[in-house]
Amino acid sequence: MTNRIGHGTVLSFAGSTAVIGEAISITPMEISADEIDITTYASTSKYREFMAGLINPGEISIECALNDTDEGQVEALAAVGGAAEAFVLTFPSASAHWDFSAFVKSFTHGAPMDDQMTATIVLKATGVAEFTVGS
Repeated sequence: MTNRIGHGTVLSFAGSTAVIGEAISITPMEISADEIDITTYASTSKYREFMAGLINPGEISIECALNDTDEGQVEALAAVGGAAEAFVLTFPSASAHWDFSAFVKSFTHGAPMDDQMTATIVLKATGVAEFTVGS
């Protein structure tokens, strides 16, 4: 991917036509490895030693302009606390995307006095997340 703006990025349920619409901001997952301290009394220096542990696929957050008729927002709200589902996060060129499974961890309404109402949806990814470029 070359440098570009995120305008046109789409988060959708892979098993339906539902796109989580009216997106204002999308924060993709931060994939990270647990750290395991393997320092022993026999370690040759006074520095702790570590190895990588299990990989955590992280969370995906999407802030939307609240729209109670948007199919994706309605589906996300109904799915809070349910089973993991397949999702696709597609970047503007459509040639780069994440395929992942996640459950809807939370759906929060925002109602500021002097700005648009919002919905913030947090997905907890589970299992392997596949990043594809060029297909």
